[in-house]
Amino acid sequence: MTKHRFRERVKSFFGSHVDPEKDEELKGTKAEIEDKIQKILAYLKGEHGRDEKEPLVEAVEDFHNHYQSLYARYDHLTGKLRENVHEKDSSSSSSDSDSDSDGSTRKKGKKNGKLKFTEVTDGIKEELTSANLEIVELKAQLMAANEEKEALQSEHQSTLSKLQEAETTICSLTNEAEKLKEENSKLLGETVDLNENLEKSAKLEAELMQKLEEITKERESLLLEKETMGNSILEGNSTIEELRTTMGQLKEEKETLQIELEGLKSELPSVKEQLDSAEKEIAQLSQTQKATEEDNSSLSSKVLQLSEEIGQAQQKIQDLVTEADQLKGMLDEKEKEFSSHKEIHDAHKTEASTRLRGMELEIGSLQSQRSKIEKQKEDELSALLKKLEEKEGEFSSQMEALTTKINNMQLEIESLNELKGKLEEEMEQQRNKMSAEVEDLTNEVNKKDQELESLRGQKLELEAELEKKTQEISGFSSEIESLKQDIANKSAESLKILEEKESSLSQVKDLEVELKSLQNLKHELEEKLTSKDETIVQLKNDKEMMQDKISEIERALTERGSELAILRKKSEDGETESSAQIAALTLQVSNLQEHSENLQVQKSQIESQHEAKAGEASEYLTQLEILKEELARNTSDGQRMLEEKEGLVVQVREEKGSLLSKISELESALAEKLEEHGTLQKKLEEVQNEASTQIAALTEEVNKLRQQTELLQTEKSQMELVIETGKQESTESLAQAENQNTELSQKLVDQEIKLKEREEAFGKLVEEKDSLVVQVNDLQAEV
Repeated sequence: MTKHRFRERVKSFFGSHVDPEKDEELKGTKAEIEDKIQKILAYLKGEHGRDEKEPLVEAVEDFHNHYQSLYARYDHLTGKLRENVHEKDSSSSSSDSDSDSDGSTRKKGKKNGKLKFTEVTDGIKEELTSANLEIVELKAQLMAANEEKEALQSEHQSTLSKLQEAETTICSLTNEAEKLKEENSKLLGETVDLNENLEKSAKLEAELMQKLEEITKERESLLLEKETMGNSILEGNSTIEELRTTMGQLKEEKETLQIELEGLKSELPSVKEQLDSAEKEIAQLSQTQKATEEDNSSLSSKVLQLSEEIGQAQQKIQDLVTEADQLKGMLDEKEKEFSSHKEIHDAHKTEASTRLRGMELEIGSLQSQRSKIEKQKEDELSALLKKLEEKEGEFSSQMEALTTKINNMQLEIESLNELKGKLEEEMEQQRNKMSAEVEDLTNEVNKKDQELESLRGQKLELEAELEKKTQEISGFSSEIESLKQDIANKSAESLKILEEKESSLSQVKDLEVELKSLQNLKHELEEKLTSKDETIVQLKNDKEMMQDKISEIERALTERGSELAILRKKSEDGETESSAQIAALTLQVSNLQEHSENLQVQKSQIESQHEAKAGEASEYLTQLEILKEELARNTSDGQRMLEEKEGLVVQVREEKGSLLSKISELESALAEKLEEHGTLQKKLEEVQNEASTQIAALTEEVNKLRQQTELLQTEKSQMELVIETGKQESTESLAQAENQNTELSQKLVDQEIKLKEREEAFGKLVEEKDSLVVQVNDLQAEV
């Protein structure tokens, strides 16, 4: 509150001396600078589009030119202040001989100035009560000096003649002093403008601090989002491991099914052998039938009954042959059913593949959304970082921290480039591997299709093809294991990338801590410089009344500059220079006022005692010469101090110019590094997208293998049913064939018995015939 009141009083005292034209010019330049800053922010936020680098560069160059023009204007003002200080010093050396002609006007002007000055000093006394004791001591010293001057007045009468001659010179000097006062008032008005600019810069500082806090909050939220994404990635890895376990189980089930299929296939040849044996027996029966037909053809007249029975046997044999043909047809139908089941299996496989593709597309869309969200957050982070860097670029207080950050960023970018190269090489290798594997898989699928087609036409090659399939499945299992290892490696790489991001964030925090420590060091150095300046001012103005008050004003200004030194090094440099110049000007004004008051007192005393002490003029002239020498010494000391300060100002300007050049170079380097960072982020996103596509492809293959195992299980169940039905039918047909064989064998035995009986009867008939022939021959012989 005390500083604010003091600032208001200084404004009220110096406000009338402000140049309105310069004030309007400063306001106009401020408005232009604010418009340009808004344009730059709009370009950075991307409100006008994406590809707007050229207008942004033009806006930055225009803003830099405006800043250079303001800096030149500030140099011009400081030059004027130095000229005014030199003129005031030259005028103060010759202001001890004043005339009587313009005494009344000077007294009025000085009284008015004294009233204003006393008002300001009263306000300062209220705020700085600690200085009252020192002021009392200085007043005591002034009283002692006045007593000494009164003692010298007796000797001063002789100097009146010479003082009258010096009055003309004093008038000219007073005119010059008035001119200097007018210029001083103008300079004070300009200092008021500078104070207003300081207040505005303080407001800007507060706004920037708020923005920094908001940015830190956004960074923390982004870190939380990254942690959640890392957790989601870990959950995805756990699901992948669960899928791997299920794949192993499905592989085991598939192997068991293959073993059962091989057992069933081993049973098929035994059934085929039984059928072949039945067919051979039927062929033998047909051969025996043909033999019996040939035997019975000679006995056709006698054995008609046998021929009828043989016809019946032939019909039965034909029935058996038809039954065998029917069994063959049943086998063909079973084969057709097996082929239809395989076609259904292929259809299910295609449907499952389409479903898997749909699921993969959904997973890809979710991953793309996740990548877009990450991209947006990273873009927002990059935009906020750009804003911060531009705001920090406007204040040179953080240039050392920025250089360290840039070096760290370069190291990080180099490491990211190396990681990027490694990732690109690994991704190219993986792409080549995956393409080769896909080609192998397509070739194997084509081979499988050909093998299925050949299986439909060739029953005897089932065993060899099953062995090939088992070998192919073992190859698939090895490939799946390699793919699992690739997935694990990719997950580890993604975790490494997340850890590197977290380490980079920790490095940024460490850099911020270093920046704060550097700012504290800078603050301490500035306090040391201000203390040195205060000691110089104390050595220069030991015999002046208002030295302590003005030094306290300088301290207040330097404290204000140290508070503003966190984010505004440029404004602080100008502030310290202006505060030093204002302090020097106020000191010189106070010295001039004190000298003029002393001269007026001396003049009044000399005029009152002019007639009584004319003889003591010579001694007074000698004392005046001594005083002039002391004044000359003081002025020479002041000029020396001013020259030293001017040297410091020149050094500060040179350092400022070098810092500005460094700022421009660092800004260009930052722009390049930001572009490289954007390209790296894009490449990393592409790598992540490719990894997500590979993971999706692997999940597709896993799902396909699952479906294949499920289909194999269904095929196994169907084959078991078919084999069981075939076994039942074959057992039934074999039982029927055996029954028929037994019946035929019994019939053949009966027929053989009947043939033997008939042969015996036929032999008997032949014997009877022979006997009858013998009897007929005997009878003929007898006749």
